[in-house]
Amino acid sequence: MDESAIRTQLNDAGYALVQVEPRLQGLGSTIRPDVLAWAADNDGVLVPWAVVEVKHRQVAGHSAALRQLATIRDQLGTVDHYVVIDGEWFRADRGLRTATPISGPVSPANGADGVLQDVSLATSLIQERLWNAANRRRHDGQRLDSLELFADLLPGSLSGELVARSGHTVRADRDVLWRAGRRALTAFTSQDKNTDLFVSHPAIARAVAELAGDAISGTVLDPFCGTGEFLWAAADRAVAASRSVELVGVDFSSQMIEIASSLASAAPVPARAIQGNAYSELPTDVDLVLSSPPLGLRLPTQHELLNGTSTKDGDLASIDVAIRSLRSGGRAVLQISPGVTFRANGEAYRQFLAENVRVAALIGCPRGTVPGTGTGSVLLVIDKLPPTKTFVSQLGEDWEDQLSSGGAAITAAVAHLDDKTAKAT
Repeated sequence: MDESAIRTQLNDAGYALVQVEPRLQGLGSTIRPDVLAWAADNDGVLVPWAVVEVKHRQVAGHSAALRQLATIRDQLGTVDHYVVIDGEWFRADRGLRTATPISGPVSPANGADGVLQDVSLATSLIQERLWNAANRRRHDGQRLDSLELFADLLPGSLSGELVARSGHTVRADRDVLWRAGRRALTAFTSQDKNTDLFVSHPAIARAVAELAGDAISGTVLDPFCGTGEFLWAAADRAVAASRSVELVGVDFSSQMIEIASSLASAAPVPARAIQGNAYSELPTDVDLVLSSPPLGLRLPTQHELLNGTSTKDGDLASIDVAIRSLRSGGRAVLQISPGVTFRANGEAYRQFLAENVRVAALIGCPRGTVPGTGTGSVLLVIDKLPPTKTFVSQLGEDWEDQLSSGGAAITAAVAHLDDKTAKAT
């Protein structure tokens, strides 16, 4: 008996959600259940309930399968455990020491209609839906655009229900779907070299939100929001810190805004995404700007900078736009091109910034911090305050550890950022 037949029998027994060889958090890469079925617990939450190990006659006895089932139970807390040997079902006792013949799987004690609260499972269901749709498009000879596909399918995936492979609907918490949608977007687009450029690295997004420091409140703007990763990281931090925020994303691409709007609709804080031109149509007097402007962009027309000069350099113009959007005392945290720190055409503007605002931090990041490119980047923090000393750091291969919560670089940077009394030198 193959896994598809076992899936059918579990569906017939009342399990709506059945997975074959799922990859699950909490289990090592070498441990994967052959078949896993989910059902409701006593509180109505959807949990891993039944697990099946599939063996063949040439494998002597049940001992190897029972050991595998015990490992999975210890990690996932499963309740019912089965061994299927060439189509014959055996049910393990509670101690997982023996297995006795049974005609088929037993129906789950509390039914299968539970609420999904597992982000990893929700992510896998969204990804499965995306890959199935992608395969259908390839089969029909259609061009595959990962972002277009995601924009088409995401709203349905965040509606409060997910569709399992069996066709059954699975109810899910809104926050779970929001987090799962974000994870699925990152995972799905990372497989497409044509679209990974448009999605920020999750570790960078978290670091940018962390560098907001005490400024994580009020109106948070991303003038080049793309699909919104920096805004969603800010939402995570605001919720964790019990801060009140309103998120506003702006992007020129209607496709990006469609995805960002879908995610905004499920966000745990007020959020909206607007299609527009960041260089001419931006809110002002915002509390915080978090953004990763397009690197190396050449503008079609001149942009007048705050120092009175004009430029077509999109890197310089993006910094200028962010500062103009801030209220007095506001903060901007930007992921920018390293060239901004040394190119000759930016010397006058860099001097203007050093003399007129607080260039609070410059953190150099290596290659790998901008998906889809072979370049590094710089995390730039500017406060619309009088100048003080600048925190400067250049990160290496361990940049993710350095920028993770509690990492040496991020901890030192935030301590400096929140000390606004430091004198300029």
